[in-house]
Amino acid sequence: MSLFNCPYCRACLQMAMEGTLDFIDGLIENNGCDHLHAMYENWQHNVDPGFFRHLRVPHFSSEESLDYYQGELWRY
Repeated sequence: MSLFNCPYCRACLQMAMEGTLDFIDGLIENNGCDHLHAMYENWQHNVDPGFFRHLRVPHFSSEESLDYYQGELWRY
């Protein structure tokens, strides 16, 4: 990850690659920001991922988005 990415995401990835986070059995990431998604993708390809999921969270509230979100939760 480049220095352009936020320090939090870079630090999480660094700790995962160093083994500091070996106690974590997996990771669920949402579509909050591009930096978080880049961390997720790098972690997935560079560290034994265990349980890895990308959870799509709706950005607006409606019956359809609630149905979609419930479907996402049940999928895992």
